[in-house]
Amino acid sequence: MIKQNEELIERVEKNIRIYYIGQFLLVFSFTMPHAILTPILLTKGILINQIALIQFFYNLAMLIFEIPSGIVADRISRKKTFICSLVCLFIAFFIILKFNSLYILCLAWFVYGLSQALNTGTLDSDMINSIKSYKKDYYKPFFKNSNYLALIGSIVGSGFGFLLYRIIDINIYLISLSLIIIVSILIILGYKEIATKKAQNIKLSDFKDHFLEALEEVKENRFVKYSIIALAILQFYLQFHFHYWQALFLENNISKDYFYLMYILFQLLNIFVYKIDIEKFDIKKIFLVFCISLVSIFLQILLKGKLIYIILYFAVLVFFMIVSYLSNYLLNKHVSQERISAIVSFNSTIQRIVAATSLLIYALVLRIFSIKYSLTFVAFLILLLEFYLSFKILKFNEE
Repeated sequence: MIKQNEELIERVEKNIRIYYIGQFLLVFSFTMPHAILTPILLTKGILINQIALIQFFYNLAMLIFEIPSGIVADRISRKKTFICSLVCLFIAFFIILKFNSLYILCLAWFVYGLSQALNTGTLDSDMINSIKSYKKDYYKPFFKNSNYLALIGSIVGSGFGFLLYRIIDINIYLISLSLIIIVSILIILGYKEIATKKAQNIKLSDFKDHFLEALEEVKENRFVKYSIIALAILQFYLQFHFHYWQALFLENNISKDYFYLMYILFQLLNIFVYKIDIEKFDIKKIFLVFCISLVSIFLQILLKGKLIYIILYFAVLVFFMIVSYLSNYLLNKHVSQERISAIVSFNSTIQRIVAATSLLIYALVLRIFSIKYSLTFVAFLILLLEFYLSFKILKFNEE
C-alpha cells in the first residue's frame, strides 16, 4: 500500500512537470499571434466592424460548449477532452493561416472557441484533484506556479509576436501550429490520468444528472457559491479595464507609445499578486487594500499628473486582482473532485455572460458619460460589492 502511494505521488510529480511545460508552450502558441491579431485580419481584407462579427462566433462557441465539455471531462476523461481541444485549436489556426474569406474565418473562430471551451476544466482540474488526493501541501504552490507560467508565457509570447510578425508575417501561425503538435505529443505520451473514468454504459440522462448535481453543489457549498458570485461581479470592472484602459490613458494625455510598457506592468502586477500567501490573507489585510483602493478612486479625479494617475490606477486594480486570485483559489480548493470540471466550466460561462452584458451596458453608458467618470462609478460600486463578498469568503475560511 505504501509502495503504491509512493508510485502515485511520483506519477503526480511527473504530471505536474509535464503540465507546466505544456501550459507554457500552449499559452505562448496562442498569445503570439494574438499580439498582432488586428493587423493580421486587416491584411486579410477584413474590415474593422467585421472583426467584432468574427469574435462573436468565438464567444458563441464558448457559450454553447463550455458547460457540456466540463460535464464530458468529469464523466469520461479530462485528458481526452484536452486532446480534443488541441485538435480543434490546430484546425482553427490552420484555417486562419490558409484562408481569407470572412465566412471561413468566422468558422475558424467558432472552432477556436470550441477548442477553448473543451480546454476549460480539463488538465488543470485533473492536476488539482490529484494534488488534493496525494500532495495536499502542494496545492498552494501549484496554483501560484501555474498562474506564473501563464503570465510569463503571455508576456514572452506577445513579445515574440510583435517581433516575428515584422519578419515572417502571417507565417507566425506555423510556429504556433508546431507548438500545438509538440504539446499534443507531450501530453499523449507523458501525462497519465490517475483513476481515469471509463466511458461505459453512459447515457444522455447521466450528463443531465451530473449537471444538476453540480448546480446543487454550487447552491450548497458556500465557498463555491460566493466565489462564483464574486468572480461574476468582478467582470463588470475587468471588462471596463480590458477594453477601455487605452482610451482612458489617452484621455489623460498618456501617449500610446507607453501602451506596451503598461501591458507588461499589468502582467508584473499580476505576478506580484500571486506572490501573496493567500492562505494567510485575512480580513484585516483585505480591509487595508480596500481602503487604499477606495481612496485612490477619488484621488484619480482630484489629482493631476500622468504618473500620479497611473500609480492610482494600479492601486485600484491591485484590489480586484487580489479578489480574483482569492476567489479562484478557494473555489478550486473547496469544489468536489467528482464535479470540478462541470463547476469550473459553469463558473467560466457565468463570467462570460456577465462580461458580454457589461459591454452592452457600457456601449450605452459611454454615449452619455465620459470614460473617466464612468470608470470611477463602476470601480466604486464594484469595489464595495467585492469587499463585502471577500469579507464573507474570508470569514468562512477562518471558521
